[in-house]
Amino acid sequence: MTFEVSILTFIANSMVFIILAGVITKKIAKLSKFKDSFAYLGLKKDKNFKNNVITGFIFAAIMPFIQLISMSIVGFIVSLILEIELVDILRQYYASIAESEIGQANIIQKVMVAICMIGFVGFGEEIFFRGLLQKNLVSKYGQNIGIVITAIIFTLLHGFYMFELPIAIASATALFVVSIIFGILRAKSDSLIPSILAHGVGNAIIYTIGANMLYNLFT
Repeated sequence: MTFEVSILTFIANSMVFIILAGVITKKIAKLSKFKDSFAYLGLKKDKNFKNNVITGFIFAAIMPFIQLISMSIVGFIVSLILEIELVDILRQYYASIAESEIGQANIIQKVMVAICMIGFVGFGEEIFFRGLLQKNLVSKYGQNIGIVITAIIFTLLHGFYMFELPIAIASATALFVVSIIFGILRAKSDSLIPSILAHGVGNAIIYTIGANMLYNLFT
């Protein structure tokens, strides 16, 4: 897969989530006579906007570490059961990014990756998962259950199952943990801004510099 195809794939996947969220929200708005679809999804500028932006950037900065810690804890347990080295699990996971076309991209291409992650992936996935899906699940089942169900669906719809079993388990755990965090950010702030930034900027950090640094660390 070339760099261009990789970027277009990210954008195409994100656009699917954006379109789905838009169509479903429009139908909900008609049924409930809810006039502001953007506010319904959590896209609003209120008195807490500045704090929401700051919160989003803070969690984006620590997201690679949260991912690493959660993968390390579960990876350690898996390594004991399957008698493999934890460092091998972590190295192979980060190699999947660092050795890909995106991981090997030049500076200009990395800027494109960052724009794609923030403008499409973070925005598109958060609108669908936390803006639409979680909001409705929370309304039906309560906050805790709604956040957990959303995190499970989010995890299942990402490609962790493409890895070998030890890496897949560690990767799925990291996806679930960060999804729970995104869900809590959405619930506590009543805004989608923190989770969009945490997701998009966090991904940008991992895909542009984080994975390469961690891969070199474990090699």
